[in-house]
Amino acid sequence: MKRKYLFIYILFICYISCKHSEIVEHKGFIINETIITTCTNDTNHKYIVYLPNQYDSTQVWPVIFCFDPQGEAEKPIDSLKEAAERYGYILVASKKIKNKIDHLNNDLNNLNSDVLNKLSIDGNKLYACGFSGGARIASKIVSNSKSFKGVINCGAGINQNLKFNSKQKVFCIIGNEDFNYMEVIKSFRQLPNIALITFNGDHKWPNKNYLSEVLRWWYIQEHPEKAKSQYKSIMHEINIRQKTSIEKAYELTRNSIIMLNDLVNIKDLKKEKFKLQRSQAYKNFYDVENQVFNQESQLQAFYYNAFVKNDTIWWKNEISKLNEPSSSNDIHYIHMKKRILNFISMISYMFTSQAIENNDLNAVNKYLIIYELTDENNPDYLFFKAVYYDRIKNIQASRLYLEKAIKEGFNKTEEARSKLSYEIIL
Repeated sequence: MKRKYLFIYILFICYISCKHSEIVEHKGFIINETIITTCTNDTNHKYIVYLPNQYDSTQVWPVIFCFDPQGEAEKPIDSLKEAAERYGYILVASKKIKNKIDHLNNDLNNLNSDVLNKLSIDGNKLYACGFSGGARIASKIVSNSKSFKGVINCGAGINQNLKFNSKQKVFCIIGNEDFNYMEVIKSFRQLPNIALITFNGDHKWPNKNYLSEVLRWWYIQEHPEKAKSQYKSIMHEINIRQKTSIEKAYELTRNSIIMLNDLVNIKDLKKEKFKLQRSQAYKNFYDVENQVFNQESQLQAFYYNAFVKNDTIWWKNEISKLNEPSSSNDIHYIHMKKRILNFISMISYMFTSQAIENNDLNAVNKYLIIYELTDENNPDYLFFKAVYYDRIKNIQASRLYLEKAIKEGFNKTEEARSKLSYEIIL
């Protein structure tokens, strides 16, 4: 067991040791509101809690630990709180735990210890949810602990080395223009117990309706008596989906088999899945998707290797081609071109960030030109532009781009203060 994720066992042990003691509701929390609080053992570790309206500290409640790659805890809370209210879940989202953070194990320990001390948690109903790098943290946590019942992996695939038991319900949610789409679909194909929800969109926290769908499934798992009443409506929905989207029909059928297994007789669902897999429409979809993925893999490798080597004139031509209307009407290829553009935006972020760390201003200037071509309104691009102008002593232009970044949603106060030479207020 990896030491990095030992916190999940500590959480379970803490729960067992204190479950008979009185747990008092923390006075700073307000029912049906999001509240920012601080870990007792680490005053730098802030996290957000959402308590459903029916919360009662004399009872124990399921909890979902949420992780955003940039520590923007408001995003998962805002996306999940309506469903959490409907189905009775506590939400906890850390503002400190993020991508590339040091002392992750210690921060996770402080978080779960604080939550256990302040709230009435059901140690048998622990869940995790994350987006992008936060999803990778969440899935590792769940994989390494039998006390967690499920995970929502948004915008990232599942590492095939991770092991989940049959009781743990794993959902992947991914946009069809997300640069990680191919990775997630391969996880779905190769790991038989992974459920999948796809949506029209790029690399972002999914719409609250998709997250609500997962919580509905989890709620049915916790209340198996409700499974039979859902079965008929699910079969009806599968039949409707077959008329418009064979892949969506298959997605729901497989998800239903995973979630309803051991709760109801799923013989009809299994027959439906077999029928869908043997249909010509599904075979055509699968074949085209494979062709697209082969081309996409080659393009990703090609553009990654070209990023440093090729000049901005070459990049302008390449990105112009990608932005041209597709010669194919096939939606698979149209989405693939969007994913490639988003992939170039992602590696632009990576290379620009590293060049700023190295204070290689010539490289920063070049990479920002490429970044702008793919994602000119991206708040990180606009912030990096502010940093670049600050480094070349053009403070007026730097402030202008920082203002633009803030308008587009940039709120990384810590990073801004560490990279900019002048005083800022976000």
